[in-house]
Amino acid sequence: MKQTQYDVFISYSRKDYVDEQKNIIPGNEVSKIKDALSEAGITYWFDEEGIYSGQNFVEKIVTNIENAKIFLFLSTANSNKSPWTCKEIASADEFKKHIIPVRIDSSPYNKKVLFRIADLDYIEYYNNPQKGIEYITKAIKAYLEDLVKAEKLKEEEENKKKELERKREEDKKRQNEQDEKRRQEEQLQLESEIRLSCAKLNNEEAKLELSRENLLLNTKKILDDGQRTVLVDLIQNGGIIHKKYQEKCSELIKEINNLKSTGIESLKLQLKSKDDKISQLTSDLESLEECKKEQEKASDRLIGQIGDLQKQLKTMQKEKEDGTLKIKPKFSKRTHILYWLIIVSLLITSTLEVIKLNNESQSWEYRYNVTWDKLRESDKAQETLKSLGNHIPFIITDIEVKNRGEEWGDKIYSSKSTYFTPRIKYIGINSGNYKLYFKIFDNNGMLSKNEEKSPKGYSFSHELSLVRGENISDELSGWGNEEPGNWPTGTYRIEVWYKEKKLSEKTYRVY
Repeated sequence: MKQTQYDVFISYSRKDYVDEQKNIIPGNEVSKIKDALSEAGITYWFDEEGIYSGQNFVEKIVTNIENAKIFLFLSTANSNKSPWTCKEIASADEFKKHIIPVRIDSSPYNKKVLFRIADLDYIEYYNNPQKGIEYITKAIKAYLEDLVKAEKLKEEEENKKKELERKREEDKKRQNEQDEKRRQEEQLQLESEIRLSCAKLNNEEAKLELSRENLLLNTKKILDDGQRTVLVDLIQNGGIIHKKYQEKCSELIKEINNLKSTGIESLKLQLKSKDDKISQLTSDLESLEECKKEQEKASDRLIGQIGDLQKQLKTMQKEKEDGTLKIKPKFSKRTHILYWLIIVSLLITSTLEVIKLNNESQSWEYRYNVTWDKLRESDKAQETLKSLGNHIPFIITDIEVKNRGEEWGDKIYSSKSTYFTPRIKYIGINSGNYKLYFKIFDNNGMLSKNEEKSPKGYSFSHELSLVRGENISDELSGWGNEEPGNWPTGTYRIEVWYKEKKLSEKTYRVY
């Protein structure tokens, strides 16, 4: 059941309100104050019946104190002697209610009452009751207006937070959509590049195959069976390199099919290695181009040699018909040419194989190191490397500071400030565990320290665990205490140190 809310809870002594026969005392000050509150439109709760003698009176009293916005204590000789008014004041203090003491007479406070309200301003009623009533209504209305303003301000802040959160969600959703679209475009581009490369490989293979067919047709014109067999074997063996490239084409086609059948996670991994595949493919194409040139040169040489052999055969046939043919040595010049031609072809084949192996020798680790060499060449990395003499395990990319329990990016207000909570963003250069030191300078530029726990010359330290190549966002536990309003308004600075070198700093403001 919803409890009734009141503007004021009136704490008083019934001896100031009714006589021993429980009749209201004519002209009593308690009634005057009640009537003034009613005329001013201020709602209040007042123990009209004297419920301290009824059942569950404690629960009812405490509940109405909790549901009131202001606790009005009417101080008299009787109320200061009453144990119940002391308990009511203690309850109001526990609930952190706004307490307004009104001194109806000049009697001193009870010591138990004094302990709770000694530092509070009071309204002096007994010297001028009319003025006292004006002060009471004015003080109550002023506090109620402040509550309304505070509530409105709180509502505005909540609306701002909700709007900010909505915009963040929209930005996040938009970013996710852009990332997904970019991943799809990269996948389509990768598939297109692989297909184009396969087409080029197939085209070059077809050209080389045609060249081999032409060479084989030319060998049919050789009359010597042994020499023709050697030439045919030489031409066919020259196709080993092309067979390997044909296998490479098949592997690339399989990769395309795998891209279609694998899940999203596998696709992400393949997209990450896109640059490496393209680099390898480019290297293969360059090797293929060199191979094609060498094959064309070899083909030209073979065709030339076959032409020379045909001329020699015609000459020998004519000499035989004329009877002028002479017996040649066992190892003729033509045989020597064929042998040297075989040796040269084998050397070309071996050389091309070595070139291919050299192109394939770039390992993942090598390319990985090249990537990190590029990272170290960035301006931010160079600045930090210079500071640490090139012995750097990480790069700090950003520093954020908030009040603990609040959202990142919101302002820090002095009245709510408890703990300054930093969040550091790193990129790991080397894997391992490292110890960082932090300095926090207050609004006067003085280093903030805990004399018992702070490292010498610093505010606090922090252990950091890094993995090479990973982006890490590390939120620290905070610096301050639980008491709101711990940090005054002003400009503050946090510095991050490693091996007695300052890596980065962040200046922020408390409002």
